[in-house]
Amino acid sequence: MVYSTFYEDQELDENWNLNAKYVFDHFGPSLAVQANYDYDDFAQDSLALAVDYYIDRTLSVGYQRSEGVGSGPKLINGNQLRIRKFFTDRWSLSGFYQDLGELDGFGVEATVRF
Repeated sequence: MVYSTFYEDQELDENWNLNAKYVFDHFGPSLAVQANYDYDDFAQDSLALAVDYYIDRTLSVGYQRSEGVGSGPKLINGNQLRIRKFFTDRWSLSGFYQDLGELDGFGVEATVRF
């Protein structure tokens, strides 16, 4: 799957992105591989590569590496570890820890699908 996301009143010449995701689901547990490229005219372009391992259909653990690309100072340079549990087909709970060099932190989020 290849996709892009945009927001209302967003100028395409100042900020755009391209995302790709593929799920390997042939021999038991699934593996999702994702790549993202973000162009930002005011800050720095970034590239992210992520892998999520689905232990079963309801539980996944993953890792993401993000890095600034192009000329100039490397403002984006980080790692993220994450876990997600689907309780039903509609909602899930996830947690993550990220290290962005001098900044690190963790978060918890709930997701509902419509």
